[in-house]
Amino acid sequence: MICLHGFLDCWIGWRFQIPTMAQNFRIVAVDLKGYGDSEKPLSRGKYQIEQVVEELAEFITAVAADRKDQKCVLVGHDVGALVGWFLVYSHPELISRFVSISCPHPNVFWNLLESTALFNKKMVQQSQFPEIMERCLMLNDLAIIDSVHSHVQAHPNSGIVSKETYKFVFSRKMDWTGALNYYRTLWKARINPELVGKLDVPLLLIVGDREQSFSLETAIRSTELEPKLVVRVVNGAGHAPHQEAVPQVNKLLLTFLAVTDNQPGFRISAMKSSIVEPEQNGIVNRMIGALNSTYSFGNQMLEQVTRKKDPLALPYRTRGCNTQLAPR
Repeated sequence: MICLHGFLDCWIGWRFQIPTMAQNFRIVAVDLKGYGDSEKPLSRGKYQIEQVVEELAEFITAVAADRKDQKCVLVGHDVGALVGWFLVYSHPELISRFVSISCPHPNVFWNLLESTALFNKKMVQQSQFPEIMERCLMLNDLAIIDSVHSHVQAHPNSGIVSKETYKFVFSRKMDWTGALNYYRTLWKARINPELVGKLDVPLLLIVGDREQSFSLETAIRSTELEPKLVVRVVNGAGHAPHQEAVPQVNKLLLTFLAVTDNQPGFRISAMKSSIVEPEQNGIVNRMIGALNSTYSFGNQMLEQVTRKKDPLALPYRTRGCNTQLAPR
């Protein structure tokens, strides 16, 4: 299972899913290019969707090299889900199932973007000017972090992750440029109409009933484009239901992935799990230390799974649980 985080987030955004999903899957939480401990190229050209998708496809190929079908479950939130949509259409042979959290189909998302969205059309236009948006978003002690992650402190199970954690992760201007470059390039990207409606991959869209970035109509319109798409609405959740309504979202994920108490989607082998401890000098660990339930894949994982291929110079860093899996 590959997890792609959203805007103003990093791998820790999946802290509530990793322990549950790791019981049945090898789960890898990626720091997208431009975020966290991953490379942060400043040129917006490095964030063109074609390049981002191909890099992720190479990454998935490397991670899944030891699986018979060489496929993964792809889960994305926000901009990570937006990238995920393009990845599924470009490389359906690599994806067994796709879950999009808070991101409708790209061909309706931008056209029906609500004015209440953090990155509405006006903000996307303003972000095209280099450095201006970066400086604006860093004003007032990163007040935008307080707004976007207002649910973090309020959630009783937030643990050691706080808004200060995110402020540390986005404390430098370079931490914002990569994140903004996705919006500087993705706003004009659409799925080729000739491919729409032909996906043979099970699709799930999870949205909160308090979502302000788009209307429920946008989610329904997405099902008109992809008949296989199933929409599930989470009561009481906003733009980050996987963090705001953890039990409900985890149950939706397990159900969609056909995991039950009696019939897991994947059988864990009797072999002892191979755990790689978190990188101590990583940007998040420097701030909060290691999350107790989250483990680092990092470069050691890449060295292990790419022995069958030439080494890949990938711009991603990952966190996850490297659990040995038996075939289905």
